[in-house]
Amino acid sequence: MEHAKLMIVDDEETLATFLAKVLKEDNPDFEIEVKTSGEEALDALSEFAPDIVLLDIRLPKKDGTQVLKEIKEFDRNIQVVMMTGFASLESAIASLREGAYDYVNKPFETNQVKTIIKNALERRMLLREREILIGDLSEANEKLAEANTMLKEKRALADKALEHRVEQLSKLDKISHKINAQVNIEKLIKLIPEATVNLFGIQGSIILFLNENKSNLTIKGGAGETNIPFGTEISSDIIPFDVSVTEKSVDQVIKTKIGKKEIGPIVCSSLSSGGKNIGALCLFTEEQLDKNSLQLLNTFSSTASIALENASHFSDLQRSALEIILSLLLLKGFKDPVLKASSERISELVESLANEIGVDKEDIRNIKYAALIHDIGKIVLPEEKPDHKQVFKKTFEILGHVRFMKKALNIVKYSTEDFSKKGKDIPILSRIFSVVYNFEELAKEGKNVSDVIKFLDKEKGKKFDPEIVENFKKVLESKIEE
Repeated sequence: MEHAKLMIVDDEETLATFLAKVLKEDNPDFEIEVKTSGEEALDALSEFAPDIVLLDIRLPKKDGTQVLKEIKEFDRNIQVVMMTGFASLESAIASLREGAYDYVNKPFETNQVKTIIKNALERRMLLREREILIGDLSEANEKLAEANTMLKEKRALADKALEHRVEQLSKLDKISHKINAQVNIEKLIKLIPEATVNLFGIQGSIILFLNENKSNLTIKGGAGETNIPFGTEISSDIIPFDVSVTEKSVDQVIKTKIGKKEIGPIVCSSLSSGGKNIGALCLFTEEQLDKNSLQLLNTFSSTASIALENASHFSDLQRSALEIILSLLLLKGFKDPVLKASSERISELVESLANEIGVDKEDIRNIKYAALIHDIGKIVLPEEKPDHKQVFKKTFEILGHVRFMKKALNIVKYSTEDFSKKGKDIPILSRIFSVVYNFEELAKEGKNVSDVIKFLDKEKGKKFDPEIVENFKKVLESKIEE
C-alpha cells in the first residue's frame, strides 16, 4: 500500500522513536507518527487517519485495551497490533477478542514487527477494496431507487427490465454477504456456482482454476446443467475461457468447442487473487447476456475473488496453527517419544474407518485433527502415566481457544461416553474415535491384533457402538490384506 500511515503509541518514547526509524528505513513512503499516551493517539485519529496502529497495552491513565475499543469505534477497519510484556499476555489475548489484528511480545525482533505490519497492511487494503465494492453496490441501489421513484411519478411501473435489475442487485447483496462469510475453501468452490445460478437464473455454472503453467483450466466446482464433468481440463486459449489469461474481465460466445463437444451460449468472467488471475467463473445461458448482466457478473466475480482469497488466507492460518500444535509432540526430551507416531496411526485408521462408513470430507478432516491433537495434554502432565480423561481435559485447556479445533475437541470429549448409556446420542465421529483410540492404546501395550479385536467384540453394545466395531474389523482385514 503506497503512502501507508502508521501510528506508534508507547509511553517509552525512545523505543517508539527507534521503532519508527527502523520501519521507515524499509518503507520510506510510510507516514509515521509517534504518540506517548492513549489520549494523544485518540485526539490525532481524525486528522491523521492511520491505517495501522502499534499500541502498547500498558499506558498511563487510559490503558491500551480501552484505547483499542475507541479506535475500533472510530474506524473498525484500522488494523491494531498490540505490544505487550509477558505479564500482560492475557490482556493481549483479550485484545484480540476486541478486534486487535495481532500482538507482539516485548522485547521483540524488528523482523517480526515488520512481518506483522506487512500482513496487517495487506488486510487493511483488502478491507478497503471490499468497502469500495460495497459502496459501489449501495450507490447503484440508491440510483436505481431514485430511478424507480421517477418512474412511479410518471406512472411508468411496467419497466420489467428495471424490476429485474433491482431484483438482481438485491440478490447480489444477500449472496455477497453469504459467500464472504464462508471461509472453508471447498464449500466456497461449491457455493459460488450455486449462487451464480441463483443470481442469474441460468442453466448452469462452473468454476475453473488455472494450472501452474497457465496453459489449462480445471473444473473444480459446478451447479445446474453443465454437461461437463468435474476435473475436465480446458485450454486457456479457448474463447471465452481465455479471460483467465488475458486482460479481458468478461467475454461471451454463442458457441465454442471443448474437445469434440460444442457448447453455448457461454459467458466467462476472470477470477483473481493478489492482483493475479487464478481462473474463471463461467455461465451456461439460453441466450447471451445484456450489458447490465455482464456488469453484474463482473461485480459478482470481484466479490467471489475476494471471498476465495480470504478463504485461502484462512486455510493457510489453519495449516500454520496445526503445524505449531503438532510440533509440540516433538519437543526435545518429551517423555513419550512414540506419541507422534501413535497419533498419526490413529489419524490414518480413523480416516479409513470414516470412509468405510461414508462420512463426508469435512467431518473426516475434523476427526483426523482429533486424532492428531488428542494427546497434547500429556505435555503438561506429570511423568507417571495419566488417565486418558485427564489428558483430554488438559488438551481442552491448551487448545480450547483455537476456534477451528472446536469440532475436533468435541469429538475427543464425547469419545469417553459409554455406548450402553448414551447410545447414538453420542456423535458418530466420537464413536469412531473411541474404537480406534482404544485399539491403539491396547496395541501400544503389546497386545496382538486378535486379542484387541476380542476386547472390542466383548465391549460391543457396552463401551462401543457394535456397527462401528464391525466396520473397523473390515478396515483391519483390508489393511492386513494390503
